[in-house]
Amino acid sequence: MHRNTHLAAFNSKVRAAISLAWVVGPPLAFTLVANFGFAASFSVAIACVVVATLFVVKVVPGQKANQHSLNTTLKGSLSLPFWLVGLAILAGMAGNVMYLSSMPLYVMNELGLPENLPGLMMGVVAALEIPTMLLAAKLARRFPPAGIMAVAFIFGCCFYVGVYFSQASWELLTLQILNALFYGLYAGIGLTLLQQQAPDLTGFTSAFYSNATRVGMMLGTIGAGTVAQFFSFRDATIGSLCIAIFGLNVMLVFMFVKREAH
Repeated sequence: MHRNTHLAAFNSKVRAAISLAWVVGPPLAFTLVANFGFAASFSVAIACVVVATLFVVKVVPGQKANQHSLNTTLKGSLSLPFWLVGLAILAGMAGNVMYLSSMPLYVMNELGLPENLPGLMMGVVAALEIPTMLLAAKLARRFPPAGIMAVAFIFGCCFYVGVYFSQASWELLTLQILNALFYGLYAGIGLTLLQQQAPDLTGFTSAFYSNATRVGMMLGTIGAGTVAQFFSFRDATIGSLCIAIFGLNVMLVFMFVKREAH
C-alpha cells in the first residue's frame, strides 16, 4: 500500500509536468498563427525542440539500467482486470483526442468564434489539470482508484454534452473545469491502476500504457475525421461522448470483476 501511494504520487507529478507544457504551448501556437502565420509557429516549435535537445544532452544525468527489470520476463497470461483497465485507458484517450482534433475547426468555422479561443481553451484546461492530477494522487490514498477513474468518465460525459450545446466563448471556457476534472483524474490515476494489476511488471505496464494511449490517439484522430466528413465537427463531440460512456461501462465491469474475485 505504501509503495502504491508513492507510485501514484510519482505518476501524477509526471503527468502534471506534461500538462504544464500545454498551458503555454497551444495558446502561443494559435496566437502566432493568428498574427504571423504558420511559418512563425513552426519556427518557434523548431527552436523549442533544439533547446530541449541541448537540455537533455547537457543537463539530464545518465542512468544505468536496472538489471533486475532487464531480467524480468512476462510469465503466464495477464488478468482480465489488467486488460479492462487498458481498454478504459485507450477509450479515455480516444475520446479526448477526438474532441481535440475537431474542436478548433468547430469553434472557428462552425461557431465563428475568435481564432485564439481554441488555444486559450487548451491552455486553461492544462492549467487546471495540474492541480487535479496532484489531487488524484491524494484521493488514491482514501478512495479506490477504480472508483476515481469511473468518476473521471462521468465528468467527461458531462463535458462533452456541454460542449455540444455551447455557443459562446465564456461557456466553452467555463466547461474546461469539467474537462480538467475528467482528464486530470483519468491521466493521474490510470497508470497507477494499471500497475496495481501487475505489480511485478512495472516496466511492462508503463510500455503498455504508452501504447494504449497511442492507439487511442490514432483511433480518436481517425474518428474525428470520419465523423466530420459525413456530418460536422460538432457531431464529433457526440462520438467523444459515446466513447466516454463506453469507458465508464468498462470501469463498472472492472469493479464487478474485482468484487467477484474477492
